[in-house]
Amino acid sequence: MCSHIEATLKEEQDVFSVVNQLHPTPAVCGFPYEKAFEYIAQNEGYDREFYTGYCGMISNIAENILDFYVNLRCMKITAERISVYVGGGIVSQSDPESEWQETQNKARTMLSVI
Repeated sequence: MCSHIEATLKEEQDVFSVVNQLHPTPAVCGFPYEKAFEYIAQNEGYDREFYTGYCGMISNIAENILDFYVNLRCMKITAERISVYVGGGIVSQSDPESEWQETQNKARTMLSVI
């Protein structure tokens, strides 16, 4: 899935402050945003690190041209461990078991490369 967003910044804004205001997106944080963000901060118990952050390329900083995407699957490798970050979207119609299985499948895909 990809959404292209194009906008003209106000002169007093910079592109990085806009990106920071968009993070984390409601798609990976939840809705209503403030309640979901507070719940995650109090209950998740670990740092998401790169997961759900933005990755991308600065094409032309002078013209504020960026190509970023939300990082929905990633792996961190250190000398001591390998950490895999994946997730699933829960909505009112979700079947918890199916969502859990989808999350497991995403993790297996990531783990298959090592």
